[in-house]
Amino acid sequence: ANVECGFLSPTKMPKMANATQFIDMYNDVYEEAYGRVYFDEKTRNKWLGVCLIERCPNVNWMDELMRKAAYNNELNVSFDGNSKRMRYYVLTNYTSNRGFMNNTELNDGYSTQVELFSLKLRSNLEVDITKTTHARMNLMGRLLQYQQPSAGTDFSLAYNVPAAAFPIKSADDVWVQSQMYVNPLANKTAQGYSVLQQRTLFADLTLSQDLSMFVSGLSAELMISHDNSAEYNDTKSREYGYAYITP
Repeated sequence: ANVECGFLSPTKMPKMANATQFIDMYNDVYEEAYGRVYFDEKTRNKWLGVCLIERCPNVNWMDELMRKAAYNNELNVSFDGNSKRMRYYVLTNYTSNRGFMNNTELNDGYSTQVELFSLKLRSNLEVDITKTTHARMNLMGRLLQYQQPSAGTDFSLAYNVPAAAFPIKSADDVWVQSQMYVNPLANKTAQGYSVLQQRTLFADLTLSQDLSMFVSGLSAELMISHDNSAEYNDTKSREYGYAYITP
């Protein structure tokens, strides 16, 4: 038996612009296009003062959506043996993986974390029924469950929504978004989750009979196999309440 525990970490994460950088870059682009800045100095200072202090925290949406590491565990248990008339091998494998999603429980009592659980069983058995009759049975089965947010795992919203657009939630704990942008965290955390379940079973049985007592080198085999697989997808989706907040 052996147990393995590990963690996964992104090799490279984008550096997101903060509220001040976004407004300054917006001014640069606007001035290039129209010959003047969108936010003059007075408006810029007022906007930043309101956003960074009262109504629009400097939100790094990527940090709110993704944590720094994901975790996985794997357990393997196997045993084999033999006697005068029987030989066997059995392997059981269990794996669990918890993903990179952050703040997955900011909702009404469920989790939108990306998770994968898998249980596998493999068995090989050989039996000498008589000196001339042999049986072999092979069995392989797997149970798998995969969960993800019902909105999917695409993080494009985190790239499109500025840090100064709006806070995550209002003072009375209501999601916030604007007419221009959807709240990226609410999109992943507050719209339900989807669970995929798979069940697979493969089995075969072989009976071999040595018939050399009748004809030298003659033998016969009977093979029976059974394959079965099923897949279920259960999606629980909902909408969330939100408030508009404008500076």
